[in-house]
Amino acid sequence: MFVHIGGDIVIALSDLVAIIDAESMEKGSLNAQAIRLWNEKGLLHKTADGPVNAWVVTTHRVYASPISAATLRKRAENFVKALGGELPEGSVEQLN
Repeated sequence: MFVHIGGDIVIALSDLVAIIDAESMEKGSLNAQAIRLWNEKGLLHKTADGPVNAWVVTTHRVYASPISAATLRKRAENFVKALGGELPEGSVEQLN
């Protein structure tokens, strides 16, 4: 199962660790340190030009997405439901 996160980037849901609202990431020095560290380690990848609305953390990389965290969550939920499945219990709250 895959989800489009912006630009030409599609990720496997099995690789998804977290989807974090960009506005909430801007509210703390630890968050700023995390973003700086991801960038320094070459883990940060911007999916498209423009503002960052969500940070998508995967097992291998962190993506700066122009798509809102709520929309990304809905895409993941809809894809799984279309296949007759459900997201694991608790994952919906983690994707907010």
